[in-house]
Amino acid sequence: MGRIGRMRFPDHSLEEAIEWTEKLIKHLKGDVSDVRRVMPILGHHKVTKRPPGPFQAKMASLRLYGLIEGGRVTELGERAVYAEGREKYEALCECFYRVTLFKELDERYPEGISDEEFAKALVAITGCSY
Repeated sequence: MGRIGRMRFPDHSLEEAIEWTEKLIKHLKGDVSDVRRVMPILGHHKVTKRPPGPFQAKMASLRLYGLIEGGRVTELGERAVYAEGREKYEALCECFYRVTLFKELDERYPEGISDEEFAKALVAITGCSY
């Protein structure tokens, strides 16, 4: 999980997180309470007592997007995977907006922002300088 000032953001894209959520539903019926069972589903085949950093980063991304909580895939996670049309769009927007940094960037710059202005926008939102 990344952090800029007080704002956390996922290390992985929403697209990747949705793919993982679908696998967790398909293979574990959405039960993510047993790390030893979840690790291979997310591509970490050497199951260890202490989960490796890359696995923890994937789980943190899933939590930040609101796709898992309390050992289970959330209702939002199920909608993001299986809904269609407008309902799927709304679920994906809800996942995206759960990340405060993404929400504030979108609200301040609804038309988008150039690569050149991006660093300045991050400073304005987070208060951290570059």
